Amino acid sequence: MAPGRINIRHLMDMDGDAEPVAPAAGVAEDMLEAPGDAKTKEDRLVVSPMAPSPRMSTLSPRSVRSITSKDTSSVPAIQTRTSFIEQGALFQGLQPRSNSKKKRRLSAREKLMSSARPLVQVARELNDQDGLGAMVNQLPGGNCCARTFLNFAEYMDSLQEPDRKGILPWLVNSTGFNMFIFLVVLANTALTIYEADLLITTRSVDTLHWLSIAELIFSVTYVLEFLLKLWVHRLYYFWCPEWKWNIFDALLAILSILSAVNSLLESVSQANMSFLRSFRFIKVSRILRGLRVISFVRQLRLMVSSIVGCSMALFWSCLVLLIVEIVFSILFVQLVTSHVVENPDTLETELLLLKFPSVTGTMVSLFAATTGGIDWMETLDLLNPVGHFARYAFLFYIAFFTIAVFNILTGIFVEKALHLSDQADRAVEFMKQEKEDAQDLRQICNRIDRDGNGKIAWPEFESYMQYSGDGFARLKACGLDVHDVHEFFVSLTNGSPAEYVDIEDFIHHAMRLRGSATSIQVKSVATQMMRYQEEVQNALMWKVDSLAHQLRKLLLARKESTA
Repeated sequence: MAPGRINIRHLMDMDGDAEPVAPAAGVAEDMLEAPGDAKTKEDRLVVSPMAPSPRMSTLSPRSVRSITSKDTSSVPAIQTRTSFIEQGALFQGLQPRSNSKKKRRLSAREKLMSSARPLVQVARELNDQDGLGAMVNQLPGGNCCARTFLNFAEYMDSLQEPDRKGILPWLVNSTGFNMFIFLVVLANTALTIYEADLLITTRSVDTLHWLSIAELIFSVTYVLEFLLKLWVHRLYYFWCPEWKWNIFDALLAILSILSAVNSLLESVSQANMSFLRSFRFIKVSRILRGLRVISFVRQLRLMVSSIVGCSMALFWSCLVLLIVEIVFSILFVQLVTSHVVENPDTLETELLLLKFPSVTGTMVSLFAATTGGIDWMETLDLLNPVGHFARYAFLFYIAFFTIAVFNILTGIFVEKALHLSDQADRAVEFMKQEKEDAQDLRQICNRIDRDGNGKIAWPEFESYMQYSGDGFARLKACGLDVHDVHEFFVSLTNGSPAEYVDIEDFIHHAMRLRGSATSIQVKSVATQMMRYQEEVQNALMWKVDSLAHQLRKLLLARKESTA
């Protein structure tokens, strides 16, 4: 059956008062047929009344008229909606539109997985009917806990940055506020150092009254800062990219409150002071406040991130060192034990037992001999009475540990740290280059904008590119290789017929046009084109449905007139 052929018998059997509606998604194979499809069954109705399509419901009547009013004679045939989308999906590596809701749901969780992937994975495994989920469901209340955990994960996924409007968000995000907190942290650190020196000098554990007042002021400042940021960012404060530092700030605020309460109880209550002083470890949190300086300096944050990123490499390095120490310690303990049994009461035996008293004591002695704690030559001289094998084994241990183990583990650790620092440096360099290019583009825009109205008109841009002499070179230095001036200007206006573009929009769009297109950008454009083609196809099918409705009325009227 050729595309566009209408089953007349089916039309005459239908109710003539039915209104045409938009075609539904996923059922277009019952409405249109691709050319060349051989059908052995009876011809079916091309267009039938169906439920409105969700995408067609978003189209305004004006957009539908503008789409359907264009000449469609150049379109050779309309493919089925399912086959059209499937072909585009196979070409772009996507899935058919029938799974669009599932796709949208999964893409909405990608933000959560990027920041807390284990949380989402555990939530899915707990709600799965196989594996870990089946084990959890067998426990009392396990199914309820799994659903609650999944709901919590979905709620955290839905968290977004609230609108920052008003004077309070401006104050919290201002440079002056951050500088004030930075100075407070420095002052608190200096005061903590002074207090520690004063206490060791006076041989006292009681804090002076003015120091307690200053500590209370610092604690109130930290708590107010935390509450202000929590009020501005809401729960997103614990879910943003800086969530680790924010949790650290929250922990310091809680410890500050506990420290202030403890100091107040000590000053008021004179009874049971030993019990109150047992909580003085809370005051150690004041030392941690000095670490907040790291959060204000980008380079310090990068260094700390590199150190934390090397934690696993450090763990495995320590484990290798421990294994090597255990093996050699057992060997030397056995050799020394044989010598002590044969020579129990000698001065050499007592010295050997001081260096090799047990496996753990021998591990400490061997580690000190290789790390500079003691001179390894002294230990070698002590092993002279034990025998030549013990001496050679100790020399092999020193050579193996110093040349092989230490150098290899240090190289692995340093390589990991350099790799992490390179990634951080590249990110910082990229952001720095972005700012420099944006500033250069702003200077170029100020030169183009002759009348100073903050907008760049097409004549101004064309004149600058033709007569400035260095317009192309300046744009190329910013990463913009312009070949067609008019096409470049039109791309900055998003294809609209506007004759001018704001400077901010010019900079924003120009920054996106720098360099060659990435795979993500090509994928995004291809996906948008598929959506536009789908909207056009839906509009055309809606128009065909309307024409079929009119034709059905004419046929029914003709049938009634002949009757």
